[in-house]
Amino acid sequence: MSDFDDSQINLSTSIDNEEVALSKYEDELERTIQENLTNGQDLHTQKLFLAFQTAATNVTKMFRERSSGTNAWTTFHTAAQSVTMFYKESLDTLKDAIQLGILNGEQRKTKQLLRWTRRRQRRHIRTDEIYDYLVGRPPYRVSYTSEIDHTNNTSSNQPPIVDDLHTFRQALVMDDNDNKTHVDISSNRHSEQLESFVRQQVDNQLARKRDYHSADLITNDSQKSKRTRYT
Repeated sequence: MSDFDDSQINLSTSIDNEEVALSKYEDELERTIQENLTNGQDLHTQKLFLAFQTAATNVTKMFRERSSGTNAWTTFHTAAQSVTMFYKESLDTLKDAIQLGILNGEQRKTKQLLRWTRRRQRRHIRTDEIYDYLVGRPPYRVSYTSEIDHTNNTSSNQPPIVDDLHTFRQALVMDDNDNKTHVDISSNRHSEQLESFVRQQVDNQLARKRDYHSADLITNDSQKSKRTRYT
């Protein structure tokens, strides 16, 4: 047997070993992806349900005490805290879900890249080939312009937004002139943090509405200028 035949056999054996190693790595990667998705979904679902259960319980208690004619400001305070925490937990869960999606997307892309390299059936692959493969499959892009236009058209028919959560925010900090209730320092600090969170969310919503309105004005002005130019 010639040296050339020996080298071919060694190369074939090496490629087979790499194929086995890649197959094992793909299997491990697939298990990791599924475990991350399952664990993440279970964790976020449980957190959201507990927050919802707490909010629903306190809102029900507030309704019952209100119906019985008792002073329900303290109960309103507790219910307002629960509802705010429910909203906050929902935002946190949304952020975690996005990060989990990004992580699993990267892992799946790695798996696709491994399969692509195996189909090439070559020991060496140029870097530009990998770039071409990655660029050749662009991620799905959402048309934000149409969403903004839709939001503007929808919001333009609505009355001006005002901070109508004033009473709700008062309840968070137990700010009732007719009924001052003593709360401990830690509870008061927690209430102030929640009130600050709600105030920030309201400010963010108002800022988004202003941005959407400004974008709508710019779009309309641009369309008018184009029509004027070609008429």
